[in-house]
Amino acid sequence: MSVKHRTILLYGDSVFISGLGETLSAHSDIDVVTILPQPGPTTLARFQPNAVLVDAAQFSPNQVETLMNSFQPGKSPPFLSLDATDMYLTVVTTRQYPATSQDDLLQVLDMLSNCFPIT
Repeated sequence: MSVKHRTILLYGDSVFISGLGETLSAHSDIDVVTILPQPGPTTLARFQPNAVLVDAAQFSPNQVETLMNSFQPGKSPPFLSLDATDMYLTVVTTRQYPATSQDDLLQVLDMLSNCFPIT
């Protein structure tokens, strides 16, 4: 069985992000790249991440959207905004799905409920 190798980009400079980087680095199938916030335009796409994790305490939803826009349209990986205080995770994606019929819509809803079950 082939192990899927993933690149996870951690964007931020909080203790939370640092600790998360240490934990994820222990997995042999994950490459962790940590980027410190920079003033001005940021191009994260050059790292070709499978996902980008940000500390919700450091970045507002508008700032996350700006980071997502540093990727080509439709090429942005999922952004995971993690809130250590309130213990929640928000997943934001620009991925588009065909929805030309009600069946297409139901298929996407099924796929999302499998990925993100409500507990």
